[in-house]
Amino acid sequence: MGYLRPESAIRKLLKDSAAVTATLASDQVVCTFGAASQTALYPHIQYRRINAEPLHHLGGVSSSGLWFGTSEFVVYADSPDAAIATADAMRGVLDGAEPVTVTIGGDSVTFERLFLANEEEDVFDPSDESDTRIFTITQEYEWSARP
Repeated sequence: MGYLRPESAIRKLLKDSAAVTATLASDQVVCTFGAASQTALYPHIQYRRINAEPLHHLGGVSSSGLWFGTSEFVVYADSPDAAIATADAMRGVLDGAEPVTVTIGGDSVTFERLFLANEEEDVFDPSDESDTRIFTITQEYEWSARP
């Protein structure tokens, strides 16, 4: 078995959750890495890694394989209710989901710790002065994981 990126494992947890997929515009794209396409439907989720580092001790990197990190997930929606519903569903699946092992193909990762560390809400008004606004909720999850 190989090592599965924690963000890919979290994405699978979200994709496998009926509560999360029920809030999204399309169950085909649960969350994307990086920028969404211009034609993305709302609501949708984007993710990125903020940081990750291996466990260290006096002798250097630990042989335990334990990594600590923070990953960011942003909900984009065209209404506050849709953003809140998706963020609430995500929190229900991820916050405190420990220990949990996620496997995709032959690769896996086990979260020893996975919790919501920060959540922020925001509203973006497009520069074209239309009535369309984008509502976002950003959630940062801290995790410790090992292959």
